[in-house]
Order: sequence, then C-alpha cells, then structure tokens
Amino acid sequence: MSHYSQVQLEYRQKCKERIQRQLEISEKIVLLACLFVYRQMIVFKYLFIKNTLNFLFSAGRSVTDGEVEEMLESGNPAVFTQGVGQEMFLL
Repeated sequence: MSHYSQVQLEYRQKCKERIQRQLEISEKIVLLACLFVYRQMIVFKYLFIKNTLNFLFSAGRSVTDGEVEEMLESGNPAVFTQGVGQEMFLL
C-alpha cells in the first residue's frame, strides 16, 4: 500500500472516530435535556399539588400572612379559585 493510501485511511479512521464522539456527546446532551424537562415536570406537579392542598386546607379557616404570601408567590392565580367549582358541586 502506498504512503498516500495509508495517510488517507488514517484520516478517514480519525474522521469516523470524531463523528462517533460527536454523536455520543449529542446523545448525552439530548438525554440531559430530557432529564431536565422530566425534572421540571415533576417540580411543576409537586407545586400544583402543594398549592391545591394549601387552598383546600385553607378553605373556611383563617389564613396566615405567610400562607397568603406563599399563594401569591406561587404565580398561579388559580390557587384562589381551584376548589370553587368543587365546593358548589358538593353543596
């Protein structure tokens, strides 16, 4: 085999290795992005359940300033109206 052919084969092999490494890195990035989205979904579900429980437990009783502040900071305006339809149905 000529020297030129050998250099060409080595270059081709290095390119294949580089492409394989880039694909592995891309796969890891996609996996990390999926894990991040999944984590955000879990956090959102937790906050939703927490806010719903806060509302349900605060219905018909006095609420502390801290609890009101927590409801306001949640950024979810539905916290103040979530149980209304259910309460009307129960009546």
